[in-house]
Amino acid sequence: MDVSVVVPVYNAEKYLKTFMESVLSQTHKSFEVILVDDGSKDKSGEICDEYAKNNPNVRVIHKKNGGTGYARNDGQAAAVGEYIYFCDPDDILYPKLIEDNFKLAESCKADLVVFGSECLKEKGNRLVPDYASVPELEGAYDFEGFWDNFPKEFKVVTAVWNRMFRREFLAENGIKSGNLSTGQDAVFLYDVYAAPLKSVAYNKGIYYKYIVHERSATTSFKRERLDNIFKCTKRLEEMLASAEGAKGRYGYLAEGEYVNSVSWGIRAMCGASDVSVFEVSRILREYMERDELKNAFKKLDYKKTKGLKRKIRLFLIKHKCFLTFIGATRLYRKIFDR
Repeated sequence: MDVSVVVPVYNAEKYLKTFMESVLSQTHKSFEVILVDDGSKDKSGEICDEYAKNNPNVRVIHKKNGGTGYARNDGQAAAVGEYIYFCDPDDILYPKLIEDNFKLAESCKADLVVFGSECLKEKGNRLVPDYASVPELEGAYDFEGFWDNFPKEFKVVTAVWNRMFRREFLAENGIKSGNLSTGQDAVFLYDVYAAPLKSVAYNKGIYYKYIVHERSATTSFKRERLDNIFKCTKRLEEMLASAEGAKGRYGYLAEGEYVNSVSWGIRAMCGASDVSVFEVSRILREYMERDELKNAFKKLDYKKTKGLKRKIRLFLIKHKCFLTFIGATRLYRKIFDR
């Protein structure tokens, strides 16, 4: 088997059939699909079983709900393919995703393959393009070449669904998913970077549709998510300080992510109906008391930042003008993000 496609499934009945048709329409045929039903409460498990019944290359693992990370680990442990590809059951694969990227991986004997993806937002019955993430690099890079170009690698969205991993590489280095509710893909990748990557290959083609689905108008904010983003960035900082290839030269990337975590926190909380403006401000002031964040903002020169809107955002954050930032963000969303 060339590739094992590992899919954690939880309450995805609305999207699962469309997703599975995109997987089974792959032009490359030597692959297996491992659907890990993570204790779904809807009909997802039944749909998984139906696909397994009608397709010999589809397997299903049913388990008690434990979270996406542990579901991926169960699928990874069961995989037999030379390469593993993790993806989500509410997105869509382009037909040549496996064919093109497996060929590239084989030709370069790559431990890791990185390719392009696009993000679309669900607006009623339409999918509206939001952004695309395409590698700046192309072709194969050895260990030194990968690390010399790491800032360009870091620009590609930190997800597992736009990357393919050599199964033995993951096993040899004991790399598994954690179970953070936010940022677990990034932590997984930081563990991959910390391992001795012999070859990394890049493909500028776009092969995956990441879809941001419409949610209920009533949303909630969990402080845990903000704390998880901090843990994720802490892992990045540790990796960049200790990884042999990094040689301590990219610490500024972690500092930038600490800054971004605050901006992310504001955007997340501004979309939550159960958190007042004053509570958001209180949480962020408390969050920014951490030494890592103080250091990152102390070094921040927002004047060197590209884009007027980002400059304004960073200025307001750096000077802790949270009420102004939050109010402006909520007003913007009310007008433009309907």
